[in-house]
Amino acid sequence: MNTKDKQELEQHLVAISKILYRNTASEKLDSFKSIELTVRETILEQVAPSIGEFFLTQAVK
Repeated sequence: MNTKDKQELEQHLVAISKILYRNTASEKLDSFKSIELTVRETILEQVAPSIGEFFLTQAVK
């Protein structure tokens, strides 16, 4: 990945992180372990399916 793409990705990841954080219950943010589990769960449920769907539609084109 080139530098420009890395920077763009980082900007989008920060924006996504802010949205996910706003929508996470405070009790899920009380320890490193609960944060890690919450992030993993959110990625699997919210983020990965959208990325997978995008890759699939691009591959079909």
